[in-house]
Amino acid sequence: MAGPPIHDLHFAEEPSVDQVPGPNSRRLLDRQEAIDSSAVAYPNDIPLAFEEGSGATLKDADGNVFLDFFAGIGVYNVGHANPYVNKGVHAQIDKLTHTVDFPTEPRLDLIDKLDEIAPGSLAGNSRFVFGGPTGSDAVEASIKLAKYNTGGNGLLAFRNSYHGATTGAMSITSNKKFKKPYAPLLPDVVHAPFPYPFREDRSPEESVDRARGGGPGESSRSRTAASRTRPASSSSRYRARAASSFRRRGSSRGCVRSPTRTTSRWCSTRFRSGWDAPASGGRPNTTT
Repeated sequence: MAGPPIHDLHFAEEPSVDQVPGPNSRRLLDRQEAIDSSAVAYPNDIPLAFEEGSGATLKDADGNVFLDFFAGIGVYNVGHANPYVNKGVHAQIDKLTHTVDFPTEPRLDLIDKLDEIAPGSLAGNSRFVFGGPTGSDAVEASIKLAKYNTGGNGLLAFRNSYHGATTGAMSITSNKKFKKPYAPLLPDVVHAPFPYPFREDRSPEESVDRARGGGPGESSRSRTAASRTRPASSSSRYRARAASSFRRRGSSRGCVRSPTRTTSRWCSTRFRSGWDAPASGGRPNTTT
């Protein structure tokens, strides 16, 4: 379906910036500093106060127009005030807003579509488990799902990974400085080096063997319930091959592989029918 002309989706003005922050933006920034949490971070580096958005453009409280390369931390790729999205939102919320998990036509249509577009052999072989507002919610749900179905309690993730800021998601995030103020978090979490054959000048199999070896303090006596990877960070086929090999070897230990398929402000957790990890040939049991 052909969309409207691009100028109908964005502010007509080219990016046009005068004083930043202008007086109206400065008033809002000062008000925020007085009453908002000290955890607010972005305005400290980018002193802007926005009033409205259209497509890939934003207008601040003083009328300055900016190109938006931020997109709500990379999740708003349809643009601001997208007329198709607005029409669909109004069609639903004007009729019914929240039904927990009781069946409705839109809910079941969404589940069917997620199953249809699932990658590889997951398509047509998934069950929807949980829908929530953040990626961290999906990570938490997949951790509980894996522990419940395997009886294990150990978790395996990769170094330099980020999975979210809730307790379980932060536990498998590798940044120790980021996590330190909130310790103790979940125990029995192991972070392995991500197999990167090109940078290591090794074959994918050799790179996986190195990752499996871990490092000082990277061992656990607990039975591993789940390993978590983020395929989007493995941009090359070479790295993806190594990650696939890592997952196949993990399957022989009966643990659940749970890749983060996408980051979204609305998230879902789904699992593959059955928990026959050794027979899955490296396919993930859950996707979030």
